[in-house]
Amino acid sequence: MYYTEQTEISKVVPLLEKCGLSMPAGVEYTAGIYTDNGDLAATGSLKGDMIQAVAVDPAHQGEDLMGKLLTHLIGVASERGLVYEIKGIDLGDAHPNSVKMKLVGENGKEIEVVACSVGGGQIQIREINGLSVRFSGDYPTLIIRNQDIPGQVQQVTSFLANENVNIGTMQLYRSARGADAVMVIECDKEVPDSLVPQLEELGGIVRVTYLSLKDK
Repeated sequence: MYYTEQTEISKVVPLLEKCGLSMPAGVEYTAGIYTDNGDLAATGSLKGDMIQAVAVDPAHQGEDLMGKLLTHLIGVASERGLVYEIKGIDLGDAHPNSVKMKLVGENGKEIEVVACSVGGGQIQIREINGLSVRFSGDYPTLIIRNQDIPGQVQQVTSFLANENVNIGTMQLYRSARGADAVMVIECDKEVPDSLVPQLEELGGIVRVTYLSLKDK
């Protein structure tokens, strides 16, 4: 297996499509891991210091190609200003292909995420800031942390309906009765940036995190 700095797009696109992904616009760097026969086994790209379009052919999963590819991409991204630290930790009974990420934005906001590879090039988010969740990240997603009191779901869904935002799926989680709860809402379209602070102003809402699919 070996890397190439300019992987042929004719091989990358079919592999991404095989894994249910597509080539994002504006990527600046693409790497691939090939078999000795010249077949593309894994690929990933960078846009600035952001890693995108990472895929491993199902025939080669379980060969630690994802780890090798991410190590390579993170090394390149670090040269572009990404600051990171990788270390081993015990995640208990989490899925064996799991990683825990602590992300800190330029504004100082932090979020901890546990995600896992469930096969077929699919990634699933399993935990956010200590609360169990389960969603793919394939759609624009709102993660709303709220007080566990009556009327919260109706308040949020009514607000989104009034703003013409259609809900694709919605999941509810809580750590204990009366503690904070979480709504995970996958939307059919992007949520306008102006709506996120408005959601945070609703009564009983503790925090709103929005996962956008738009290129920043």
